[in-house]
Amino acid sequence: MRIDLHIHGVSSDGRQQEIVTRRIQFALARFADRISTVTVKVNDENGPRGGIDHRCLVEVDLRSGPKLYVEAQGVDAEASAAVASRRAARRVRDELTRRRLFERRPRAVTVQEPPAAES
Repeated sequence: MRIDLHIHGVSSDGRQQEIVTRRIQFALARFADRISTVTVKVNDENGPRGGIDHRCLVEVDLRSGPKLYVEAQGVDAEASAAVASRRAARRVRDELTRRRLFERRPRAVTVQEPPAAES
């Protein structure tokens, strides 16, 4: 599982990048063999005005399946990444469970009626 991290508009130091990356790794570690790439985008919507304006978008690219998108907002990059990582893990779990149940579901067997005999 490869993690691409993009932080825009946030004063980011190495510590903050490491915390966001570790949160994503921890949340998605059990699905690592089924995920090819995780793209994390963190940006500050309002700039220096403050408030709940840090947005974290997580895009999970499954090896065999669709891309999953999760978004969260928080007071800082770490808080928004924490919420987004939990949501991403839940979304991946639900998608993989849904797919597994769909694959195990018995297929409907159609029985054709024999043609009616004409007299």
